[in-house]
Amino acid sequence: MKLLLGLIGIFILSGCTGSKEEQKVLDNYESYFKNHLQTKYERSFEIKKISKGAKYLGGPILVSAEMFPSDEEELIFSVSAAVESEMELTENYLANKWKREADELVQNQMKTIFNNDVWYEFSFSVKKDLLNQEIIDKQEQKLSYALKEYNDQIFPYIQIVDIEKNVDSAKKLTELYDFISFLHESNLQNTGISLETYSTDFKDKIKANPRKFLELGYTDRVYYQQDGTIIFSFSLQDSDTALIKSKDDLLHIYKLNQ
Repeated sequence: MKLLLGLIGIFILSGCTGSKEEQKVLDNYESYFKNHLQTKYERSFEIKKISKGAKYLGGPILVSAEMFPSDEEELIFSVSAAVESEMELTENYLANKWKREADELVQNQMKTIFNNDVWYEFSFSVKKDLLNQEIIDKQEQKLSYALKEYNDQIFPYIQIVDIEKNVDSAKKLTELYDFISFLHESNLQNTGISLETYSTDFKDKIKANPRKFLELGYTDRVYYQQDGTIIFSFSLQDSDTALIKSKDDLLHIYKLNQ
């Protein structure tokens, strides 16, 4: 019995020692993360949570953290470092910052142009190499600077679902063109766009000339609803969006004037 109690005591003590060592490692990384980011961005940061472990069985041991700027708690981003790589870290602070700011711009325009009649989802990705600089000064951290100088390394994308029925296509096209004009003015012209919208016009076109409708290649972008309305779906690649300078350009790309 004494032997058993002794073994249990040793196990508990070793567990406590291990926990202290683990916490010491996390404390060191927490300090490293904060100091590295403060040096890189000239801004102080806080840790929301931090942990150590492998993402998958047999994978490298990572110390990962969720962090935020000291004066902007809502801006959460991730930081991680592989223990074996002598604290070389990866982080997405600027990508999340720019995405948040661009999302606010888009949100305001969606309300103004589409009058809350659409559902949308906005994404914003950044090439990894863009974020690998050791020092990024405050001017370079601005979204306006990034969109102007790094436009070919930033990839915004928006998916729009128009839920408003019984509105003619001309109005919908005008709304889309107004939104694209906003993207150009904001240096977001390389935004990819996916749009799904109700259409009564295409229902009439199919009845009037089914063969012509098929020739125009709409079969992969049109499908029926149970109530007899038709959903028209198309995508604008970033190169398409950038080239659109007028409503005629939009019409030409999708042959809506046929």
